[in-house]
Amino acid sequence: MHEGESSGDGRNSGGCYGIQVLIAGPQKQWRDCVNLQARRAGFRTTNVDSAKDVLTVLVLGLPVDVLVVDSDLEDQLDEGNLSEAAHALRPNLSIVLVEDVPPFYDGALSDGGRMQHGEGGSWVARKVWSALENRVA
Repeated sequence: MHEGESSGDGRNSGGCYGIQVLIAGPQKQWRDCVNLQARRAGFRTTNVDSAKDVLTVLVLGLPVDVLVVDSDLEDQLDEGNLSEAAHALRPNLSIVLVEDVPPFYDGALSDGGRMQHGEGGSWVARKVWSALENRVA
C-alpha cells in the first residue's frame, strides 16, 4: 500500500483534505495516473493492486470515503465480486467502478509524472464528488 503525499501539518495540501480515496487496480501505471489526479484534486490516497488488499484495508478499519476500482478487480474474489464484499464490510462506502480507461489515461506518462493528454484531474474529482453525493446516509 502506498499513501498519498500530505503536507507536514497532517492535512493534504488540497482543498478537500478530509476525503480519503482508496485506488485499486492491477496495473501500476493506471493506479499512478488515478492517484496523481486524485492528489492534484486535493484528496488523500491509498493505492492497492488486488481485491484482497482492498478488503484488508477495509477490515483493518483504515479511513476510506471512496473506493475507485478498476473493473479488472471486480471478479477477482473467489467468494463473489469486490463491490458486494466491500459493501458488506462498509455499507456506506462510495464505490466508483471504472470500466473504461479514464480520458486522461492513454497508457503513458510523460516525464515528471505529468499527463500527456486530457484534463484527468477533473475526471477523478467529478467521479469522487459524485460518489460522495450519492452515498447512502
